[in-house]
Amino acid sequence: MQDLPNSNGLFVPQSIVPMVIETSPRGERHSIYIRFS
Repeated sequence: MQDLPNSNGLFVPQSIVPMVIETSPRGERHSIYIRFS
C-alpha cells in the first residue's frame, strides 16, 4: 500500500485517510482525499 499525498504536500498512510476526511474543516479537502483513495 502506498502513502497518499494530502493537500499539504505531506504523505499520510491510507489507514488514517478516512479519519482525515471526517475531521477535515473544509469540504473541498474531502474530494481531494476521496480522489486519491
